[in-house]
Amino acid sequence: MIKISDDIKNLVDDDIEEFVLAYEYKIDHLLKIIKQGLAEDDERFLSTYRSFEGAVFENLVYERLIRYATTSSEIKRFLIKGLHKDGNFAKPNALSVNKKGQIVYRIKRNEIGEFDGLFFTNDSLFFIEMTLVKSIASLKKRLRKKHALLKTLFPTWNIKALLILNEGVMGASNVPDYVTVWKTKQFDASKYFKRLRDHIEPTIPFKRIYGKNLITASSLKVEKFDYFGTLVWIMEKLRDSKRYTLNAKFLHSKKFIQFHELYTKVYIGFIKKEDFLKLYEIDSEVKLADVFVISLEYEHTGELNLTYFSQLARKKLLNIRVKNGNISVVKKDPFGVSVNEVDHMLHFYEDQYTLSSSTLKALELYIDKTNKRADKPKVEL
Repeated sequence: MIKISDDIKNLVDDDIEEFVLAYEYKIDHLLKIIKQGLAEDDERFLSTYRSFEGAVFENLVYERLIRYATTSSEIKRFLIKGLHKDGNFAKPNALSVNKKGQIVYRIKRNEIGEFDGLFFTNDSLFFIEMTLVKSIASLKKRLRKKHALLKTLFPTWNIKALLILNEGVMGASNVPDYVTVWKTKQFDASKYFKRLRDHIEPTIPFKRIYGKNLITASSLKVEKFDYFGTLVWIMEKLRDSKRYTLNAKFLHSKKFIQFHELYTKVYIGFIKKEDFLKLYEIDSEVKLADVFVISLEYEHTGELNLTYFSQLARKKLLNIRVKNGNISVVKKDPFGVSVNEVDHMLHFYEDQYTLSSSTLKALELYIDKTNKRADKPKVEL
């Protein structure tokens, strides 16, 4: 069991304050708010300040962690990042460190996983999540996806998570077996903000840490993972050609749960606009493609829900959601991963994957019943 050190628990920074300050922080917006006369207890100030405080917390803890790792007999390999990084670019289909010093897994131009830290013990790979949240409820989806991604990339390793949180966080005792929780004292970034605000530069240059167990991202070998090809394979496995609905056996399988946690949403087929509009009415001023892509998505509650995508152009994608009979249409980020996923899936548009309005309605009822069943797909945390 990896145990927290006193230096991390107490957030000792006397010896590393200058190194924490050497990281880049964006405080221009905060300074602008102050200049406008907005009080520092105003929510508009606090929401931005929390992001800054979280960044300082992460850098402080990481600087403590990398020093801790060099003295730990249990940590066999510890991945360097941040100002300790080796190289400047994130590589596709690999765990690497990007320009910002973050550990990421990237497909094409999209980063689908980001880790605050990674280290190996004799038999386990730990990913680190350090945050100042007041409740771990907000971490549920993020932890599931990162855990599933690493299980796919390192199938022979026991994947675990290390959560580093402040004292007083809610829900920290209700975590899966693979999660270890460390709690630090309450963090206050005010002295760091004051120094940055007053333009007080670090008094000593940043010092990179070296150790026999510190490794670079280039040394990591991951399992080959065809991100987009796997999406097509999932669609094929999910479809029950005899009953023109979902393959219930695969839907409840451990393999499906792992992939669905990784992707969050998977694709199950297509429906023509005319058939969709037989069931639901969308504002006539909204331009829609002739064919929608149907996806099955996990909500934060763990329930499965259908959502629809309408691609008008390569970078113009609409997300159509139906909830309690109400329709919402949202434009997706033109540079987000959904744009690339939907574009890829449309290359496999065939009649065998197309649903009629009556089949879609039956499928919605099936999903609703599945969510209410005691043996529905279980989502940890």
